[in-house]
Amino acid sequence: MELPTRNKLSEKDASLKKEGGFFTGVPLLAYSTDIGFAYGARAYYYFNGKKENPLFYYTPYFHRVYAQFLQSTRGLKFHTIDYDAPYFLGSPLRLSLSAIYSRNIVVNYFSRYYSQFPSPDDSFGGIPKSYNEYKNKLNHVYNGYTYSKFTQTDIERWRLYPRVGFELLEGKFRPFVGMHISRVFVRDYSFTKNGENTEGKTLLLRDAEAGRVIGFGGGWDNSYRLALIYDTRDFEPDPKHGILTGMTFSHSTAALGSSFEYVGITGEFRVYEEIFSGMVLAFRFALHGKTGNVPFFGENFLVLLDSEETYLGGARSLRGFVESRFRGNRVAFANLEFRYHIIDFTLGKEHFGVILVPFIDAGETRDAFKQFIASGIEVAGGFGIRIPWNLATIIMIDTAFSREGMGNYIMFNHIF
Repeated sequence: MELPTRNKLSEKDASLKKEGGFFTGVPLLAYSTDIGFAYGARAYYYFNGKKENPLFYYTPYFHRVYAQFLQSTRGLKFHTIDYDAPYFLGSPLRLSLSAIYSRNIVVNYFSRYYSQFPSPDDSFGGIPKSYNEYKNKLNHVYNGYTYSKFTQTDIERWRLYPRVGFELLEGKFRPFVGMHISRVFVRDYSFTKNGENTEGKTLLLRDAEAGRVIGFGGGWDNSYRLALIYDTRDFEPDPKHGILTGMTFSHSTAALGSSFEYVGITGEFRVYEEIFSGMVLAFRFALHGKTGNVPFFGENFLVLLDSEETYLGGARSLRGFVESRFRGNRVAFANLEFRYHIIDFTLGKEHFGVILVPFIDAGETRDAFKQFIASGIEVAGGFGIRIPWNLATIIMIDTAFSREGMGNYIMFNHIF
């Protein structure tokens, strides 16, 4: 095959990139308002090949497999086996397969119909502006019920996601096709026992009874996915130059056994530029819309060019707000980061770096694009540290602040 014409690795990065195969692994530690303390481990195997292979200088690896075990003190489980192979057997094909089991017993559900925190009871009184104050107030008893789970539900997912991409036009243009098979189970907290107290009717059940949501009983959410991607990034895990832009299309359909019929389309643009030595400006803008019979657990689920995320709020979209704080079938958001590489060092045979990252996030979500208004844009910002490990593994440590509180995030990879 022809070599890509997009930027190859810099001489410095190429000299640090390992040959052959190797394992890496790190413990996973995280904390957030949503999940409490999370702990687990992720183990990677990378195969980079030899420097004699011309493609060595254009790809982060030839084969990568990782296995993840993660659970939290508040009931999150997220276990994954993932395989990725760019330039599969020296061809333009990129093969990927993900098998994922997840369960989160504290999934946030704030509804599309409340811009502020919703009140569970007439005697609830004033609505606090801080999320932590609001949660503390929900723990009290009102008319015989507590509402500690008022804006939460329990969602379990089993997912399989095979996909294949193609390197065309000398590696800059990459269409891909895939399937996403998902079985979703929903468990509602209404009128369940919580210690000596009984939970009141949840916001989710109220919306379901009012006909404002579908999918209250879970179901199959199976779709096919298409994407058209233009990519000139020099190094996928930690780019210093280039752009990534394109569109994704997903169709959940009964023809694949889905319980729901809806379409989602996402447009995304990212740019990376080293504005001076060591300082990389990274910017992303995404626009997304869904139409059809969208289940509530799909309203805040976003298929991006190289990942799947929940929106709007949380570690990957609007840091500083709790995950899925804002939801709707139309969303626009942007992220701006300044990634300053301050040092590289070696410990034994392992290479590390330190990157300082101030950032700003902004976004808005509605049921129709014509409803978007400037005053509805939510903005948050903060500061982070990223630690590249043997170039391809990025450890992310971010702290963000919003009008509703603070978020702390420890995980893998840049958010984009």
